[in-house]
Amino acid sequence: MCKLLAATAALTLLACGVAEARTARFNATMKGSYSTTGTGTESGCFSVDANDKVTQLPPQSGNASESDSIASTRSYGVVVTSLFGEPPSVGPLKLNRLLPLRVTATRTSSLGDHGSARGCRPNSGVGDPTPDCGTKVRTYPASVFGAPRQRVFGYQFIRNNAFITQPPDPFLGCSLSIAQQWYGSLLEHPLARVSASRLFNPRVHTIVLTGRRSGRRTRTEGEVSGTATFSERFTLTLKRRG
Repeated sequence: MCKLLAATAALTLLACGVAEARTARFNATMKGSYSTTGTGTESGCFSVDANDKVTQLPPQSGNASESDSIASTRSYGVVVTSLFGEPPSVGPLKLNRLLPLRVTATRTSSLGDHGSARGCRPNSGVGDPTPDCGTKVRTYPASVFGAPRQRVFGYQFIRNNAFITQPPDPFLGCSLSIAQQWYGSLLEHPLARVSASRLFNPRVHTIVLTGRRSGRRTRTEGEVSGTATFSERFTLTLKRRG
């Protein structure tokens, strides 16, 4: 309630010309990349011969990798605002207007369903989805945002013009290790630092913002484990309008 009252008060002051408000309008485009390489290992493996003799096997492993390129298919009008010297906020210039991002995903995998190891047990892989590794292209709507207490911009996928979403994995029969994530399932993406002086300087016509991150993950579920590395980068280009 306090935040709502504060926002209402700020808008009232702005309408009366009292508040210190700065605004700027831009056409935004985005491009980026995401990659991950991982290994999945399964223990408790065994084989059974024709005489039903069980032979214990060492842990079995497989690998998976994904390389994605991301690019907006058109520009997206945004308005950047700063009240009382607060960090800049950013939103769509037109209501319900979003930034379409085309994701070209290329994946390879020697793992079984859910990151399991093929050949770990008799009949492993039976009933798994038909392999569909390769390259797939999808387009998802996204929105650019500004963090409330930091001078940074980021982006997130949106559905129904309002809700943050995680697009489903387009690969049904090409599993990553359990330590890896499909790009669309990421809850967080890199953030790019912004300069308020450049954003609100009418003589600066083009602003290029870059965010990046990388890291390593490990995960274990029962007899299946995984290790992976990942890298993500995006570039947001803002071209000042009129």
